[in-house]
Amino acid sequence: MTSKYGKMWVDGAITDSNDANIPIMTHGLHYASSVFEGIRVYYNKIFMLDEHIDRLFLSANLIGMTIPFSKDQIKNATLEVVAKNDIYFGYIRPVVFRGSEEIKIAAPNTTVHVAIAVWNTNTIEVPKDLSKGYKLNIGDYKRPSKECLPVQSKCAASYAIATLEKHKALAKGFDDSLLLDFEGNVAETTSSNIFFVKDNKLYTPLADCFLNGLTRQKIIFIAKQLEINVIETKINPNNIYEFEDCFVTSTTLDIMPVSSINKIIFNRHNITKRIYNKFYEDCILAYKSS
Repeated sequence: MTSKYGKMWVDGAITDSNDANIPIMTHGLHYASSVFEGIRVYYNKIFMLDEHIDRLFLSANLIGMTIPFSKDQIKNATLEVVAKNDIYFGYIRPVVFRGSEEIKIAAPNTTVHVAIAVWNTNTIEVPKDLSKGYKLNIGDYKRPSKECLPVQSKCAASYAIATLEKHKALAKGFDDSLLLDFEGNVAETTSSNIFFVKDNKLYTPLADCFLNGLTRQKIIFIAKQLEINVIETKINPNNIYEFEDCFVTSTTLDIMPVSSINKIIFNRHNITKRIYNKFYEDCILAYKSS
């Protein structure tokens, strides 16, 4: 059977994805001792590869795992698996996880494995239609404080409540769910950071209890290039109605406009359009000619 994942890189070697298997008793499967990345490919070129691999190593370190390869080895492996699969527009998923030698909470002597998968995605040959956007509800689960979870680690444990809330949102006819933090302030969606526009300024929650996304960082950088005032602050969900526009950012979505949060409707603001156009030109289209 042909797999959409083609060739993978697993622990130092290229293998067919159909042959890339792990034991049922893998520690990472039972105890969430795994971290991962999501990386985009635009026009055969990898977006922010260095930054993603740096974060992969940080994520592993934050949950007590040492990756048995150097950063350069992982970068070269990522380039290799993209080339082997001839990816033009695509998505890369490196994952690091503990093996199956011990199935108990403390398993410091288990082997740490690394795998890199890649697959094709839709092309982005033309700019996105910003008139269309996500419909969000507000989720029930909250993002925990940094004392409860290593929040700057892109670890599997962080995504349990995300999966629950995404499923509930889809079942209710929404595209995603907005999560609040442990204090009841706006945090993020299940897998994206969020921005609001008001009075020609860009607002975004402080990344103190959720992942400071690389696309989020890029958007803040672009906004400052465009001389747009960026305010990172606590945002009370009762004040969402005061904002004129809203969008979310992630590796998967790049920039996705938000049409509504529950019954609050947003209209596209010029700031959203300017930021998206700059991102598209600098971070996607520029790869076509480079």
